[in-house]
Amino acid sequence: MEDLNSVVQWVTTGGAVAVVSWFVSWLLEDFDWWKNIKSQYKKLIILGAALLIGIGAQYLKLNPEVFAAIKPYLDGSVLVIGAWIATQVAHKADK
Repeated sequence: MEDLNSVVQWVTTGGAVAVVSWFVSWLLEDFDWWKNIKSQYKKLIILGAALLIGIGAQYLKLNPEVFAAIKPYLDGSVLVIGAWIATQVAHKADK
């Protein structure tokens, strides 16, 4: 993806499900409280979170002035999250 606009476009076209699913599989699966939630509720939580992310991305697409105002913060966040993901992948590879 070339820039933040393409990321927002990807999220609105189904990427939100990938983001939420990745988050759940990488982080939440290690918590006992998540393991104790019934499967059908987990599915609803994942769907709800993906919908919220997708709706948020669509809102940003339709409101370029809001997107422009928060873009500097999103740019920094993307860099931090990207670095964190890279360290997590490297850490799991070392195990």
